[in-house]
Amino acid sequence: MTDIHEHTRPKLDPIASSARDPIDRWLDVLVRLLRVPKADAQRIRDELEDHLRARADDLMLTGQSEPEAVRLAVAELGETAELARQFQTAAKPHRRRTMLAASAIVSAGLITSAVLLTQPAAPPPLPSGSAASQAAAAIQTPPEVPAEPVIFARGLVANDRDAATLGDLITLLEETTGQRVIVPYAGIASQGSRLDPRMTIRPFDFTGLTVEQGLDLVGTDLGARPGDTFVLNTTETALELAPQSFFDRRDAVLIEYDIRDLLYPPAGSYIEPTHFADTIVSLIELNAWTGIPQIAGPRARMGVLSTTMIVSAHPRIHAQIEDLFARIEARYEQQRADKQAKKRQELAASIKYRRSEVENFRRGVTRFEADLDLVRAERDKARARLFRLSHEQLSATGDQVVDLMVEQARVQDEIDVTGERLADLTSRLARLRDSIGQYESTIAVNEAELAAMPGATD
Repeated sequence: MTDIHEHTRPKLDPIASSARDPIDRWLDVLVRLLRVPKADAQRIRDELEDHLRARADDLMLTGQSEPEAVRLAVAELGETAELARQFQTAAKPHRRRTMLAASAIVSAGLITSAVLLTQPAAPPPLPSGSAASQAAAAIQTPPEVPAEPVIFARGLVANDRDAATLGDLITLLEETTGQRVIVPYAGIASQGSRLDPRMTIRPFDFTGLTVEQGLDLVGTDLGARPGDTFVLNTTETALELAPQSFFDRRDAVLIEYDIRDLLYPPAGSYIEPTHFADTIVSLIELNAWTGIPQIAGPRARMGVLSTTMIVSAHPRIHAQIEDLFARIEARYEQQRADKQAKKRQELAASIKYRRSEVENFRRGVTRFEADLDLVRAERDKARARLFRLSHEQLSATGDQVVDLMVEQARVQDEIDVTGERLADLTSRLARLRDSIGQYESTIAVNEAELAAMPGATD
């Protein structure tokens, strides 16, 4: 059956998440979920970006890595979908400014705590005249502690009846929450006549239970399907009671995610985009993507085009995707840091080893040069001996000539042997000097690489 909201809900232009950094991407999602004039959305984005980046800088001063600092700064503002809902609920401009200021003050309070612990430089001042600076000057009280869960004070019916109705449940919810509770028309249509306010349900005793626990108990009587649950959805004027699947389909938002940077883990091989998307689906509310065969179709849809992941889902699911992406990026950053640390160790070990080898080579050069001097002296002595024998042969007679010729042959052999030794020593000396040059060149390259790496020390 066609959802009535397919015809009445305005179509919003898709927005591609920024690939620049996690803060930009989170802000892209928040702005996409806002339903306020573009000028207001841009102003909200600009002021939140200023405070997020200032907060991340302070967290890095306490020793956090940049990805972890960004993740904590974003987490301090709360869930993306809830924050967007609060901005949307504040329909009047002055109320939106107050809300933005309150978010800024929460961040400012957390920043102040970090400053007191670490004494870093103070964050840059808020722009003069901004909504956040005006509220900071006017409000001095710390942020309130989150409210406790709403608890039922009684059972489903106030008398001794054996059965209750959906109308009784609505009355009890209104008493408990202090707000009007309605069942959306499309929510009734999606469940057929089973959500008629007169339908009979068991009179559970909800005393002491939270609203969420009570709705879980009565879910089966209301016709909740496997993997689904009934929830109260907050709007500006009333609470809506319907299956989570109804809100998932009605409030679905289309967002494009640039995942190219997530496909190249530092420790591992390239991830196929479809495999990456399958992993995301398996980790975030699996029933929302798969649906229940022959009962209900999927409440969230995903497609992959090259390195773009396109998701149509409830803001709650988008917030989980963003959180998972932030965790993956933090893990990648840790892997890159580990890889760089290992690379630094390898470079340092290589430099140490090659320096040691250069020293050994230099000692070898000294020995070879000394050996060369000795061999040259032997050769020069043999040549002088050969010259004297040649001179003596000129005045020799008879057997003396033969003896001198034999001696000359022996001395010439000595000269030939010393020549071969000289050639060998010269060759080995040249190789040693060449090795020294190569090792010193490699040392210079390794030292330059080490100096250029982040976190390098002398």
